[in-house]
Amino acid sequence: MNTATLDNRISEFDTQQQADDYEAWLKKKIEEARVSPTVSHEEARVHFAAKRTERIVKLKNAAAS
Repeated sequence: MNTATLDNRISEFDTQQQADDYEAWLKKKIEEARVSPTVSHEEARVHFAAKRTERIVKLKNAAAS
């Protein structure tokens, strides 16, 4: 375990271990994103339009209560 203290002027992490853990986490997330199925622009638009409509309905119902 590497717990060397890092200089906060050149690193956002307090220790080398924190930096290493973050780098491992980030690499894992990047790999997951690379192999995940892509979503078309149209699919994303439809999905979020439905979410917006759902949120508006909830807000209107809350205001009516």
